[in-house]
Amino acid sequence: MNDTALKEYKSLNSILVPLSMYFSILIMHAQASGNSATISFNILRYNGHLVKIVSEYEWTAIVAYHMAFFTKQKYEMSEGNYEGWGRIDLELQGKHLYPNRKVKVNSSKTMS
Repeated sequence: MNDTALKEYKSLNSILVPLSMYFSILIMHAQASGNSATISFNILRYNGHLVKIVSEYEWTAIVAYHMAFFTKQKYEMSEGNYEGWGRIDLELQGKHLYPNRKVKVNSSKTMS
């Protein structure tokens, strides 16, 4: 991943706000084909997935995962396939997320 993406995307909101606008346009475009409900469902699943992984993985890994996932979806959509937004991509997770799990700090203290 390049440093430009990290400079641009500093928080979950910095991804979700423009992504929501992108998805709004995508849904409006899909109305003509009658697929807007399916696309909307898949988009909501992806947004929920992003919200979930923020608490589990390092931010740099999330940005790298999102950029790779978004690129893959753009390619699939160019071929008319919009289903990918609703699937969890285990290959991309294995490459970007799993090696970068957040370290959990044990908050329990032992009394002496």
